[in-house]
Amino acid sequence: MASTGSSTHVRFGDPQPLVVDSQVHLWRATDWLVEPAQTALGAVHGQSCEPEEMASRMRRAAVDAAVVVVPSWSGWDNRFALDAADRHPERFAVVGRFDPLSKGVENALKGWAEQPRAVGVRLTSKIRSDWTSPAYASFLAAAARLDLAVCVYPGAENLDLLAPLGRASGATLVVDHLGLPAPPVTPPPDERVLSGALASLTALSRVAGARVKLSGLPALSRLPFPYEDVWWLVRRMVEEFGPERTMWGSDITRTAAFGTLAEQRDYLGAIDGIDDRARADILGGTAIRTFGLHRLQPIEARG
Repeated sequence: MASTGSSTHVRFGDPQPLVVDSQVHLWRATDWLVEPAQTALGAVHGQSCEPEEMASRMRRAAVDAAVVVVPSWSGWDNRFALDAADRHPERFAVVGRFDPLSKGVENALKGWAEQPRAVGVRLTSKIRSDWTSPAYASFLAAAARLDLAVCVYPGAENLDLLAPLGRASGATLVVDHLGLPAPPVTPPPDERVLSGALASLTALSRVAGARVKLSGLPALSRLPFPYEDVWWLVRRMVEEFGPERTMWGSDITRTAAFGTLAEQRDYLGAIDGIDDRARADILGGTAIRTFGLHRLQPIEARG
């Protein structure tokens, strides 16, 4: 965003707490291989989400910056997200997608790590054998060597594989959506799925490099803002991972039906037992440290 005479620029990591959304998607209408309305993802997320639209939404909600996670329907093409970050360096950094089974993927990761706005990569396979394959082990080890955080969404049934993978690779693993199903694209988790996922997250919390994203939690709520029936999930993650390894994300193009971006941020302020320092970590500090956002260009602070 272009600066104005009355605005103030601050760096990530300055004393003023910044609000960072760790989970947003940007994409073009041409990214879809079929008409979006014909797919569950497209019917929920919509035909496109341009950078200017997201930046405007963030300004209205007083969200300072966001990590743009390249969506699965964009394939392995990270150019649109990088271009958005180049045009809005005060707003966006990028987590890209690479095929871990492709030849030359380690060189591709090296090139990605050299991009000034690239801060991580994402793995989203729901195939259990992928996560136990040598290719995935090599991918995670390469990301660790390059200091690239790896956002993972393996499906709740595969969360149990993350703790041993994290230990073996030394990678910084960031679990999107707590690894849970993502309404309204999919039905919410039943008790069996939820119980198993939480047991796996407890095991993962003992791995130093592991992080969790409280992304899209309002979509799991049966109540309107401030979504009291998911507060216990927030408290449990903060208890097990600590606020310094827990980050907020909206996934707003998926969850817009459950509340505004401001509401999906502000419900964290209503949860008792989480003090201001912990909340500052969850709403920005953890993402800043995990993705190295303090190394990036100053962003425009709320004035």
